[in-house]
Amino acid sequence: MNKTLRNIILIICIIFILWFIGYFLVGDFINLEFEKKKFSHIFPKILTFLAAVSIYVLFIKKKK
Repeated sequence: MNKTLRNIILIICIIFILWFIGYFLVGDFINLEFEKKKFSHIFPKILTFLAAVSIYVLFIKKKK
């Protein structure tokens, strides 16, 4: 894999993990309001999925 692409993927994964941690630690103090109520219910699930995939990419795929 290209070194530049690897660094970009690393940065994106770290951003998703930090976003996940920040949202669930201080999310109560920051009021996020969405236009559509359906999206507000699935947003935490999407964020959890992105963080899980990021952890997989960073730690499990690194063994190979």
